[in-house]
Amino acid sequence: MHIFDIAKYPSEKEFDDLIESKLVEFQKIYIDNIPTSFKILERSHMKEQEYLFWQMDFNSRKVDLALTYSLLKYYYNLGLADDIWANERNVTSLRSLYPNFEMKHHSMQHMFNFYTESYYHRFFGLVDNIFHLLNIFYDCDVEPGPNFIKNVSSRIPEKDILSFLIKVKKDPVYNVAQNYRNAITHNHRVNQSKLNYVQSIRSDGVKVKKLERNEYVTTEEFYKNINESIDLLAKVTEHLRPILENAKTD
Repeated sequence: MHIFDIAKYPSEKEFDDLIESKLVEFQKIYIDNIPTSFKILERSHMKEQEYLFWQMDFNSRKVDLALTYSLLKYYYNLGLADDIWANERNVTSLRSLYPNFEMKHHSMQHMFNFYTESYYHRFFGLVDNIFHLLNIFYDCDVEPGPNFIKNVSSRIPEKDILSFLIKVKKDPVYNVAQNYRNAITHNHRVNQSKLNYVQSIRSDGVKVKKLERNEYVTTEEFYKNINESIDLLAKVTEHLRPILENAKTD
């Protein structure tokens, strides 16, 4: 079976049905744009214009996130038999990695993984976007680059806002999402089970390589975290709305 036998695009009605369970949350992940009356070269209005740019970008990214969610859910709903064997580590061949898979399941898994990886990229893009708005609102003057979020957080003067952001960063849902994103981006992709040679050193100092299956996260585990992370992002947007919708121009 070719992957394009599985790769389909939902109809408009199917999209409506797919997004329905998270429609309220996605409606909360939205920022009303501030009124604008730009005056070139005036600092306050330049700041207002920059703020408006990030507001519009946030709303655009939200649409991308909702679209990606609908598509990964479309393939999730087709059903993947990857939960029965997922905790078995003592596999010795590639065939035993997917004992319950038919040929179609490989294509279904590929498409679900494709949109799952896209989801985490877009989710953390929205998180970054929020910190760009906080950076402008609080006049943090942090330049984009490594440790941007950390540097903006260190310059936020309001303790209640900072306390809220710290709680979000420590939230298990956020941490799991971050771990998934980092593993998928930088290491062995945890949404694909493979056999790898793992090196260890015996007590006598001899190096030994053993064929083991890498860590694997099931479709169900990903889907659970994705739904919970949408809830978390809606909560964050609602809590920060007074800031996200109002640029200080004094």
